[in-house]
Amino acid sequence: MPRPGCLIGAAAVGLALCGGTAAAQVEVTPAQLLGLARAALEAGAAGDARRYAEGLLARDPSDPDALTIVAEAALSSGDEAAARQAAAALYRDGRLPRAARYRAARLAAFAAAREERFLLSQIWLRRALTVAPDAAAEAQTIRDAASVRRQSPLSVELRFGVAPSDNVNNGSTTPDYVVDGEVLGGLSAGAQALSGWVGTGSVALAYRLSESPTQRTLLRLDLSTRRVWLSEESERALQDGALPWEEPLDAEDFGSARAAIGLSHDRALGGGALGLSATLGRSWTAGDVGYDFLALDADWARPLGEERILRLSVGTEWRDRPELDTRERLDALTATWQQGWSGGVTSVTLGAEQLESENANARATTLSFGLGHRLPQQVGPALVTLSATYAVTDYPDYTIFDPRVVGFVRVGRDDRRLSGRIEAALVDWSWAGFVPVVSLDGAATDSNVSRFETSSVGLGVEVRSAF
Repeated sequence: MPRPGCLIGAAAVGLALCGGTAAAQVEVTPAQLLGLARAALEAGAAGDARRYAEGLLARDPSDPDALTIVAEAALSSGDEAAARQAAAALYRDGRLPRAARYRAARLAAFAAAREERFLLSQIWLRRALTVAPDAAAEAQTIRDAASVRRQSPLSVELRFGVAPSDNVNNGSTTPDYVVDGEVLGGLSAGAQALSGWVGTGSVALAYRLSESPTQRTLLRLDLSTRRVWLSEESERALQDGALPWEEPLDAEDFGSARAAIGLSHDRALGGGALGLSATLGRSWTAGDVGYDFLALDADWARPLGEERILRLSVGTEWRDRPELDTRERLDALTATWQQGWSGGVTSVTLGAEQLESENANARATTLSFGLGHRLPQQVGPALVTLSATYAVTDYPDYTIFDPRVVGFVRVGRDDRRLSGRIEAALVDWSWAGFVPVVSLDGAATDSNVSRFETSSVGLGVEVRSAF
């Protein structure tokens, strides 16, 4: 009779370990069977190597050496699913060194890519990043993930952020309603700046319909939302400021959402790249439909020497506001000059917009000038980007109710807005390919109508994908 525990996978490999009474049985120890499996794998006999290793797994399902051989043999013989499952079992074994778990996660990712399960492959590469043994391995894994993403017809981009702000509703900095220097009354609490927190989230899906070395066509779906949480002080101000017959405003009244579906086509043209897109969508404000829109856009980018790019963009968006029964059209033109040097990038942007609307108070023309600069070297753990924009908006037909004449008067409106942003991507603190981004935003608007004279400062934290 064989000794207890001496038979390992006899059915699988036709061998009995530790000997026995039957003449057909051969005495083989676990170490010898492992050696046979390794030798078979090196000799290219993947099937034999896998059978020997599975014999060891019959004795100990968590045997890391046997799982490694099964994974490699299965991959070699074209059984990607079995290879991925064995590699997954290795990765989940917390007793193994980081380097071993890293190799297992990469093997699972490679097997998933061979199955053309590219999103699953990216998930495994993110897992590999969590156990990468050194910076070189981490950099290689990020490059591999970017390569897998290019192969995948479907891409997913997620962004989430939260930020405290002293003006979550873009409210006025003054309680008085002033037009051209004349005080005409007071502003409601909801029209004044309210403090609190702002949460944002977005999901961008893109499916590649066609691609060649010179063109690419994508089907896109974009979803985004903005939620507001008011401070206790702001909530009290809204409650106290509500008139007896009014329903007090709350945080939901300052939220918004957007959904859009569209097609985009990029093509090499004239030494540069031409992009065309058509987008159909809907925007919500305070839970109600704000407007439906159709947008057509085109942009052209052309390199102008080393690390120098000129980009021109033009677009038209038609809006239908069902609640107000009004229609609008927004035309936009943007030109950007981008110059790179020593790892840094500087950009200069000029923009012009014109909004035509059946609502006289919405008609406007905007001219803007923007500067951006990404520092060439890291500052501690962060890549730092600075940006600022100055915009002038003219509302020529803006009309108000003037209590002095008990009627509506066209006064026009002139807004001048300066905004800035300091953004630090904490690349050295990334995890699983997700990078925390800290930003400081500030903006101030000067207007002849005090309702639109605003200022805000916010410190935000966002999570972005590195690939």
